[in-house]
Amino acid sequence: LPALEATAYGMPVVCVAARSLPEVVGEAGIVVNPYYLWRLAAAVKRILVEDDQQKARTANSLMCATQFTWEQTGAATLDVYRQSL
Repeated sequence: LPALEATAYGMPVVCVAARSLPEVVGEAGIVVNPYYLWRLAAAVKRILVEDDQQKARTANSLMCATQFTWEQTGAATLDVYRQSL
């Protein structure tokens, strides 16, 4: 949820390629391999230093966040519960 919350506020996100993070972040951020911490640091630096990267990721963040709603989450959760019965 923190990555999704950040995108909802228009913040660029840097995260590792684990679990659902790449799906949630999409084009709103930079996804790096969790085994190379130096890449994580480089991605954060890129967002902070490169103005064009920051502007592009901010615009993408706001669009990305609209793809996820509590209504969709509730419906998907209910579907999983129904399938497990």
